[in-house]
Amino acid sequence: MVRAGAVFILLALLILPRPAAPQGAPKEVVLLHSYQNDYEWTRLINQGINEELEDARDLSCQIKSEFLDAKRSWDAGRAEVFAEYLRRRYAGYPPDLVVVSDNDAFEFMLRYGEETFGPVPWIFTGVNDFSYSSIARLAGRVTGVVERIDYAATLELILELFPGTREVKVLSDRTTTGPKTLHELLIAAEAMGFRLPVTSFPDVPFREVLRTAVRLPETTAVLLLAYSRDGAGEIWSARDVASRLSSAASGPVFGIWDFFLGHGIVGGALTSGLAQGREAGRMALRVLRGESPGDIPVSDVPSPPVVLDWRQLKRFRISAGRLPAGARLEHRPPALHERDPAAFWIVVGLGAAALALAGSLGVIGVAYRKVRQSEDRLAASLREKETLLREVHHRVKNNFQVTASLLSLQAGCVEDERARAALQDSENRIRSMALVHAEVYEERNLADIDLADYARSLAGSLISSYAETAGASRFLVTGEPFSLGMDRAIPLGLVLNELITNSLKYALRDRGGCSMELGIGGDGEGGRVLTYSDDGPGLPADVSLEHPRTLGLQLVTLLAQQAGGRIERDPERPAGWVIRLGPGTEGGSNP
Repeated sequence: MVRAGAVFILLALLILPRPAAPQGAPKEVVLLHSYQNDYEWTRLINQGINEELEDARDLSCQIKSEFLDAKRSWDAGRAEVFAEYLRRRYAGYPPDLVVVSDNDAFEFMLRYGEETFGPVPWIFTGVNDFSYSSIARLAGRVTGVVERIDYAATLELILELFPGTREVKVLSDRTTTGPKTLHELLIAAEAMGFRLPVTSFPDVPFREVLRTAVRLPETTAVLLLAYSRDGAGEIWSARDVASRLSSAASGPVFGIWDFFLGHGIVGGALTSGLAQGREAGRMALRVLRGESPGDIPVSDVPSPPVVLDWRQLKRFRISAGRLPAGARLEHRPPALHERDPAAFWIVVGLGAAALALAGSLGVIGVAYRKVRQSEDRLAASLREKETLLREVHHRVKNNFQVTASLLSLQAGCVEDERARAALQDSENRIRSMALVHAEVYEERNLADIDLADYARSLAGSLISSYAETAGASRFLVTGEPFSLGMDRAIPLGLVLNELITNSLKYALRDRGGCSMELGIGGDGEGGRVLTYSDDGPGLPADVSLEHPRTLGLQLVTLLAQQAGGRIERDPERPAGWVIRLGPGTEGGSNP
């Protein structure tokens, strides 16, 4: 009986399917990128290629990445030096396959590829202005993914959503991709008979671009093309470019790449770097498995999908009936009826717990100090403190956002307007604290937070929160750079949250929007002076900070003290405030 059972088990092991194991020696793959990995487009392409190669069960790939860094500086001399570096690095170790991304790496491979790597097969992705004649001499060793941008679809989208538009203002840089995309846009506009003037921002420092954007009327739409290096040579992230531009401009901002989505643009026919990277990765696997690149057709899909940010549509009061057919909405919060009904009462219970938590800033402060203590204990036990701290801040941000979302859900179930407004105010206060953690998570220096960047992000979030009434409200930061530690950023952020919220509630006066400004300066004695104002009528003259009548006024007084300063009315502006911070408030605190 025992012997029969053993035989049965052996047969079962032989019959059951087993995961395929990688066959043979690992495949050597070189990824040659035009730009550095801190450029969002390159990061997404790199991610897509790696995901496909690493998921292959029948192949083992050793992946090496090289970066030309053409966004910062690139010319024929640097190309020759880089080619020599690659020749020495891979001498005697030729790769099985090379994958190149974007035009600079494509042109580099056409010029230096054979003398550097030998007659190796290679695949391209993210290439504009592709011509089959460029690879004709390579005898079927090359295929890839063409980057097609549907400029016409985005221009039509601007007119469809904003029929009152009178001008399209284009922002592009002077790197390789910038002039290409600008040239292609102008050709597409002429070919489709686009009836509006299309003009460009001057090639100046990005801060000058923002000053120009502030002066643009609401009837000017901004179209964001390739922009990472400004006229002064300074490098800007996609997140900063999109968020600051959309905060400065009164009219809508559109784009042509999906990495700008979620940072202030309304949307567009958006080309995806991640999708192109995955497509190139799938082609790479076919070649590594023995298929000839010449037998794999070049992938050329001319029409990317139209993708829109739901929050920006609410901000500009664009109704669902005006959206083009097939458009995809992102960042749309799910309605209660779209959720699992069985989980509804669980959500209600969690919402009640969240209300109890939000009812006292003291309780939140205790919880926050516990998180800080937990961070310190974890940091002491791990070798890489910075990686751990980033993860902790990421999770704290997520926890705050979950709490804020629960408050938003609860507010949707409350019929009393005053109760709903109180819940929304609590939600925004929690989101302002979550935003501090988000800023720390994305900064290189975990000890400092740039106040200007944080204030712009906070204002953008609040404008989106009050999208139905805020209209085309604008927020501008002027003055000196100022960074501060988290222990002061949290209370100061809550003060700004109260002031901006007050402006969005009372400064509109049925005008469809308001203008807000935060000025940052010094006091001559090592301290800082922050001035905040809006263009509304201001508070009544009898309002006193010594005897506040509202929770908001009580909070700004106490929180300003907690940040190491004091707040007072600006005697020169009816809707102005002055926050004075003493010396020692800049930087240096533990995150």
